[in-house]
Amino acid sequence: MPMSNITIVGGGLVGSLLAIFLAKRGHVVSVYERRPDPRRTDVYAGRSINLVVSHRGWTALRAAGVEDAVQAITVPVHARMTHDREGNLNRVPYSIDNKAIWSVSRGELNRRLLAEAEKLSNVKLFFDHRCLDVDLEHATCDFDHNGHKVEVK
Repeated sequence: MPMSNITIVGGGLVGSLLAIFLAKRGHVVSVYERRPDPRRTDVYAGRSINLVVSHRGWTALRAAGVEDAVQAITVPVHARMTHDREGNLNRVPYSIDNKAIWSVSRGELNRRLLAEAEKLSNVKLFFDHRCLDVDLEHATCDFDHNGHKVEVK
């Protein structure tokens, strides 16, 4: 298969994981993200929502070859506790066979996926690039980078 130059608009969870998949298939991938690099700034400040990685998520991470890198930043969660009106605690397992789901910080997961993508020589990451326009007919994207227009073929 001939190598293609692929532009991904958005360096969040989906964009960074897609970059890994495409690069491992031999494509040259450029990822453009409107925010600053979350590995160098705290773009996630005040956003403490964790995600859970279940079987389907692990399948995708394994297929991308980043399972171990992500596993290192997850915490197993086997059950949740509920409180009834009388104050009694009730343990509700997430699985009938006591299997865990895995909690991970959204920001930390994004930082890890970006780092894994950047390890690949055919992936380039561009931050502070806000997408202005996509012209599919001419295969171009226009970005604003600190007040300067950048056209990408």
